Amino acid sequence: MARRALLLSLTLTLLGCPPPAQVPDEEVGEITAPPLTLDPGPEGSAPEAGRLPDDVVPTHYRLGLRVDPSAEQGFEGEVAIRVRLESPRRKIYLHARRLEVSEARALPRNGQPLEAEFEPQADDDHFAVLTLPRALEGEVTLVLHFRAPWGEALGGLYRVAQGEDHYAFTQMEPLDARTAFPCFDEPRFKTPFEVSVEAPADLVVVGNAPEERRGEGRPGEGSGEDEGRAFALHAFAETPPIPTYLFALAVGPLELVEATVPPNEARETPLPFRGFAPRGQGAELAYAMQHTPAILEALEEWFGIPYPYAKLDVVAVPDFGAGAMENVGLVTFRANLLLVDEERTPTRRLRFFAYLMAHELAHMWFGNLVTMQWWDDLWLNEAFASWMEHRAVEVWRPGYEPDVELLDWVSGVFPEDGLEAARAIRQPIVTSHDIHNAFDGITYAKGAGVLQMFESWLGRDVFQRGIRAYLAEHRFGNATADDLMRALGQAANRDVATPMNTFVTQPGIPFLEANTICEGQDPRMEITQRRYLPAGSRASTDARWQVPVCLRVGRRGQEPMLACEQMLDSERATFPLPGEGCPSWVHPNANGHGYYRWALPASQMRALVRAGDTLSTTERMSLLDSYQAAFDNGSLEGGAAIEGLLAFADDEHHAVATAPIAFLRSVLDDVVADGDRRALRRTIQRAYQRNYGRLGWAPRSGESEENKLRRAEVVRLFARDLEERRARAEAARRGRAYLTRRDDALSPEAVSPDLLDTALWVTIQDGDAELWDTARSRFSAESDGTVRRALLVALAATRDPAKLDDALALSLADDVRANERLRPVGTLLARGETRERAWAWLQANFDALVERLPPSYAGYLPLLAAGGCEPAFAEQVQAFFAEKVEALPGGPRNLAAATESIRLCAARREAQRPHVHEWLD
Repeated sequence: MARRALLLSLTLTLLGCPPPAQVPDEEVGEITAPPLTLDPGPEGSAPEAGRLPDDVVPTHYRLGLRVDPSAEQGFEGEVAIRVRLESPRRKIYLHARRLEVSEARALPRNGQPLEAEFEPQADDDHFAVLTLPRALEGEVTLVLHFRAPWGEALGGLYRVAQGEDHYAFTQMEPLDARTAFPCFDEPRFKTPFEVSVEAPADLVVVGNAPEERRGEGRPGEGSGEDEGRAFALHAFAETPPIPTYLFALAVGPLELVEATVPPNEARETPLPFRGFAPRGQGAELAYAMQHTPAILEALEEWFGIPYPYAKLDVVAVPDFGAGAMENVGLVTFRANLLLVDEERTPTRRLRFFAYLMAHELAHMWFGNLVTMQWWDDLWLNEAFASWMEHRAVEVWRPGYEPDVELLDWVSGVFPEDGLEAARAIRQPIVTSHDIHNAFDGITYAKGAGVLQMFESWLGRDVFQRGIRAYLAEHRFGNATADDLMRALGQAANRDVATPMNTFVTQPGIPFLEANTICEGQDPRMEITQRRYLPAGSRASTDARWQVPVCLRVGRRGQEPMLACEQMLDSERATFPLPGEGCPSWVHPNANGHGYYRWALPASQMRALVRAGDTLSTTERMSLLDSYQAAFDNGSLEGGAAIEGLLAFADDEHHAVATAPIAFLRSVLDDVVADGDRRALRRTIQRAYQRNYGRLGWAPRSGESEENKLRRAEVVRLFARDLEERRARAEAARRGRAYLTRRDDALSPEAVSPDLLDTALWVTIQDGDAELWDTARSRFSAESDGTVRRALLVALAATRDPAKLDDALALSLADDVRANERLRPVGTLLARGETRERAWAWLQANFDALVERLPPSYAGYLPLLAAGGCEPAFAEQVQAFFAEKVEALPGGPRNLAAATESIRLCAARREAQRPHVHEWLD
């Protein structure tokens, strides 16, 4: 799932009807057993540590659902689950949440049916128990007829309205399949599914597998418009074994676009490929339909394994909690991420489409074909898909610079991994909170960074060979981290598990303090490791890693040399440097592939800066991160760190030139005193003035993507962060022109897509109440998710005291989608000038907000406050959330991270404010 939804429906007026999909007679078997006697028999083992017992194993699902997205109450269905009972037992545990089971029975093989008692359990794991009149063993089919309400806030089988139309979609990961049908809702249980769906005959129904047949369903029996409404029965082919979290369904007036993925070296036959969009938006699938086949073919080529399923469908979902979800054969996307209009889509978002599509399709192998055994190995899904998306894009469109994009993403997780509250990539799962916490930057970004480091250490060919062997061995089954590391070790003929586990099973970032020594003997580099911690951290620095270290060594007049065989497996080690004589410079992280932060003595840092373009783009980015790391842990005075960063403001590569901007923004907001803010803004403005003057506001015909990406960052810097007068005037002019146009076209005459968010932000801040109201009306009428986001964030940027309450109220407004609700209050909490007002509003409206949020979103509420920088505010956040976090998925760890971040911000300010002041003075 990418950085994470599904919907089913049913009218309760049909409750008296037969089940929508009757279990065939052959499931009952021949009834030859003698009359039953009630034998209490063994009770059977109970769940432990949030996991179902091992001695009941599901082997097949036959699921029938009756779904009408226009019905408000919910849906109904019948499920027949074939299970294998490893020992005699009367009690069978499974998952069910918010389900009303009206009938339950057990069908032994070659035996009489037994009526069963279904009882949901009052626990956090949503267990239910089926109690049989006597103990059974061997193969048994459990049949349950149930009714259910629509899924809560974008989870389970849920309902979405767009205009006058209603749709039903699913989102089962991680724990919501149990809200749609009774099941064994754990990833280790992979079973085939046979699914049939009754739905209104004028609607499209799509599932995991191809539709095999369509027939007439039972007509609607409600009152009014529903009475006598025609229904159709859609029967789908049996799926390969899949876990319940990958079950998918889409129902509604969807528009269809069809294509195929042609055969290639890995796959001998064409693959059916279809796109589905809400009514009226089918044409917007053109970009995805054009480019997805090439991305898929790049993945097939790398894996050497053909796409493992019978079809590939992609679906645009109007309201969706995640970016996308990798359901087998039916990948769901937040609509604005799949429906791409090249004329209206920002350049950064076009790139994001490529990485997102590659990520979801990579899951067809990582996660779907081979599935983790338990949620502690979620990284086997997400870290691998996050790393693999960059390999696929490297083949499909190398101009998107996947190594640069990956390093930018990985380094962005360093602050999170520097917290005492940080979790390990492979974190033990003790409660359901831990499952929700696993979907974070540590699993995705850190996991991908660690994989890249070990790929670089082992070599690309060896790493690929190990992955292919791992997938082949566990095809359509489950695997663990140990299985993966064993496969890599066999491919490399060396121990991979020991060093890799030091990164996977403990939190934190290695901090390598390096020093080049030339006196008295051959040149060498001495490296000491400890855990990287920012100033003010109370965490221990005792952690140690086995770090594959790769060095780039430069000498005047010579090509730089690599030294990449070193393994730092102790607290301190000395490594020889290749070549003769003392090097001019040594970069401690060649290509930026190592997951660690580093430091050099000041003179050696200056030499590295002077090396300039001799370093690769990713090496210069790693160098910039070392300045930020030194600022944050207090090892380098603030002015010197800022000066080192600003030296790269005119770098030839946009990613290097703009890398310091987010950091400088945080210094402006949280470190400098009010009296120094204007001076620091002038200093930053001088450094970036050449960029701003060269790029301007209007894109030029045929200009490079590099210019477009650089312009978006630099214009935002001048207009929003530096509040440069002329930049703000231009932003306001263009934003007003956009808001007051009669059409909604983005154009140079108004504002380009890359600059829309900046223009609207400034326009609202510098405009009047009438302009705010215009933007509010525009938002309500807008369907494009990218434009809606820009408008919503801009509305929350208001500086008009009379409009702040209106801006906060957006988080509860009816026309704000569930996946948008955190943006208004989050934006206002992030701004120091409005934080106090937003914090008071959040406390007063907490219950109403939680009620409207997807549960996983509610778990992030403590993190909205993490932008604060006062210890007293940390105490307020702790006091308010202390008794609430247990009810918020992932809440306890998120609260710990939020309060720690606030305290660390205060410590950084105390450590560096005097130094920055002295430097500015």
